[in-house]
Amino acid sequence: MKKMVEPADIVVYSSIAIGILWYFLKATGIVNTFFWLDSLPMLLGFLVLGILYIKLGRNCGSSGSVEYRKMSLSQAMKEIEKYTRHKKEAFWMEDIIRDLEINPKTVLKAVENLEKEKKIKPVGK
Repeated sequence: MKKMVEPADIVVYSSIAIGILWYFLKATGIVNTFFWLDSLPMLLGFLVLGILYIKLGRNCGSSGSVEYRKMSLSQAMKEIEKYTRHKKEAFWMEDIIRDLEINPKTVLKAVENLEKEKKIKPVGK
């Protein structure tokens, strides 16, 4: 699956490049500026920090698009059985999907099969 470039990435990398170019031009003496222009790199730095904060805040706690591992039903059943053996407390199918990152449809089929075989007994679905 091809990963798309986000606009926030473009802004962050562009502002970093502009900041580096700005310092290079100032150091070589090519650009002579007034005081308000001297603070431009600092403003760009705050822009970068703000965008990174927004981007990290959006990505960290969200349950956006998750890449699920592709595996066969029998392999998923083995992993779920192993997962439930090590769990001391009750678990839900959402826990299995989140922790093992297995496709939800595969988890549903595997849990149904394991319930029929009396190997696991989940609390909820």
